[in-house]
Amino acid sequence: MAAQEQPQGVPIAGRDAPAARRQPGAWRLPAAVFALALAVRLVYLFEIRDLPTLHQLVMDAQRYDALAREILDHGWRPREAFYQAPLYPYLLAAVYAVSGRSAAAMRLLQALAGAVTAALAAVAARRLWQPAPGGAAAVAGVLAALYAPAVFYTPLLLKTVPVLLLESAAVVVMLPPRGRSITAARALAAGAALGCAALLQESLLLLAPAAALYLLAAGGEQGADTTANGRAGSAARIGAAANAGAALALLGGVALALAPAALLNRAAGGGLLLTSSQGGMNFYIGNHRGATGTYAALSSGSQTPERQQADARRLAADFASRDLGRPVAPAELGPAAVSRQFWRESWRQIAADPTAWLRLMLRKLRLFWNAYELPDAEGFRVYRRESLLLRCDPVVFGLVAPLAALGLLALARGDSQQRRGGLLLALLAATSCLAVTLFFVLGRYRLAVVPFLLPLAGAGVVELAAIVSRARTATWRGAARPALDLALLAGAGLAVNLPCIAAAEVGRQDAAIEYNLGIAASRWSAAAHADFQRLAASGQGKASPAARERLAQAVSRATRAADYLDEAARASPGFLAAELEWAIARERRGSYLAEIGGYAQAAADHDAARRRLAAALAPGAVPAGADPELVREARRRLAELDAGTAAALNDLGVQLIAAGQLDHAQEALLEAMELAPGQPAPRASLALCWLRRATAAHRRGDEVAEASCLMAANDSYHQAATLAEAAGRTDLASFYRQAEAAIAGRLGGARSGRGGLRP
Repeated sequence: MAAQEQPQGVPIAGRDAPAARRQPGAWRLPAAVFALALAVRLVYLFEIRDLPTLHQLVMDAQRYDALAREILDHGWRPREAFYQAPLYPYLLAAVYAVSGRSAAAMRLLQALAGAVTAALAAVAARRLWQPAPGGAAAVAGVLAALYAPAVFYTPLLLKTVPVLLLESAAVVVMLPPRGRSITAARALAAGAALGCAALLQESLLLLAPAAALYLLAAGGEQGADTTANGRAGSAARIGAAANAGAALALLGGVALALAPAALLNRAAGGGLLLTSSQGGMNFYIGNHRGATGTYAALSSGSQTPERQQADARRLAADFASRDLGRPVAPAELGPAAVSRQFWRESWRQIAADPTAWLRLMLRKLRLFWNAYELPDAEGFRVYRRESLLLRCDPVVFGLVAPLAALGLLALARGDSQQRRGGLLLALLAATSCLAVTLFFVLGRYRLAVVPFLLPLAGAGVVELAAIVSRARTATWRGAARPALDLALLAGAGLAVNLPCIAAAEVGRQDAAIEYNLGIAASRWSAAAHADFQRLAASGQGKASPAARERLAQAVSRATRAADYLDEAARASPGFLAAELEWAIARERRGSYLAEIGGYAQAAADHDAARRRLAAALAPGAVPAGADPELVREARRRLAELDAGTAAALNDLGVQLIAAGQLDHAQEALLEAMELAPGQPAPRASLALCWLRRATAAHRRGDEVAEASCLMAANDSYHQAATLAEAAGRTDLASFYRQAEAAIAGRLGGARSGRGGLRP
């Protein structure tokens, strides 16, 4: 062999490799990492078990859950081409099928998958960093076990966790133990893993050609071994053929993984679609004129997958109408045609201003290589506040990425196998970056680069420890290289951790996550109240302890909803949707409290909701770009809140009358009449208040006051009856007329006995 490249103690490929493979206890480190990672994820699952969005799913998680249930109810074959990446709903459906549709079972399975991913990171690092297999592998495993964003995604019904597992498996398969080559079987398995990853996150399809290129250029070691025996020409041919065979096998594995989805799309009338029909639309979202580099809805309110799909078809029809010079209806465009229209329009806009597009790409690169985890419907930054474990976990992107840069430099100085391993990880990391930045950047999509960074980060920590050790003994002449290494680490750390998003935008994004939490808590509260009503109905009017517990849960969850929505409104002033939902949550809590006799708090909640929503809708308070439909809904809800507050004040007034607090009762009832002048109930309740005053006056012997109160009661009943008749409530009107007649009779008797009444 040519000059020996291995550092001292490193087994030479082809000679000492069998002994290296027989290392005793090689499984202990991955097992320990698996146990640590699983423990961390289980603790996190327990800690956030009451997070509203785990019980009432939002956005993509809600869509995946619905798709999985549809698969179970209607069969595995889709009725239309896949709009979103298809594999995760099928995985979820399989788990639901064996667990009774339990989301908790999927979360536990994802915790196990995350633990396996961490163990694979340790294995990959050990194969990379042979001079110190324990140190680098242990560090990489611990970093993977504790990586906070990966822990955060564990309980979410999103495709992120299986993506990380498949990528990690592909890396381990493509980093064989020292002395082994990447055989066709290994390449086929790696290709199948990458193909399945593309069925989870479509843009990761770019990893396949990158991995095939690596195998073609720097795959096995057969050529090196045979060259050492003196057969250089034939060795080169054999090595090139083996590398080409491995590359073809990898692409074959990818094709095998993609084939079912492509065939199902074809059978469903979707045309030639390898994964889903979202590609063109996602490219347009990330690259059209005015794009910001991250996700933005096609139109206001189209963030939900259902609305987004309809908006995409409508917008594609507009593009087609312009191109063809005739009206094109959205129904005329199939899924593949919709995607093609978006691809064409995107490239048209890019070609019109390539300089602006290059600036946009640079911004997306900055967003990608930044410590900030760009949120989607659920965000790491906000959820971290809900978890002590996540708040205390320091292993984040801002730590791992700079260490990976140092580790890559260390591997570049190593032997040939280390350089090849570093090249593979660098190539896959760069391709992951390209796969995301070509579209748009979100934290959960950027997470796909982390399996390629963690083994490098483990090597980086080992190199950093070596730098510190050498710095203690080296002279100033020998300190140049450690200084350059530390400068690289500091520069990468600074570049990654410098803020790249304005504080106001971060606040707006946090507000969106808080809003989703509030919506989920509000729906969760309504579900508990529905359970209460069901239990109360089965108890024939008697609330059982279980029913009372459900009502208490409804109140508690409505309170949480209001808290989340209040935080959202404060984080993003002018957030009308948050103000509206806050008012709904407070009103809902008040209604629940009224059912257990909390009329004072109920009236206060209704009034607070009404006042705050009125302030949000005041002239000048509505944001300029507010959705007109949202504004109309808020105004309609405000009118309902006026009526609801009046009803709550009426209930409070009745309760105060029963308690003998007639002054407070009258005050509440007069306010109710002012808010809802068309409601008969407050006037009837006020009549009851006047009757109680008349009774009190009679007991005191104050005939004048008694007569005055009776006349006021008579007038209130008369007004209530008139309003009831106008509303078509003849039953109430009849009751109020009877009460009015009874009071009139009492007044007549008083006049005949006393010779008249003075006002």
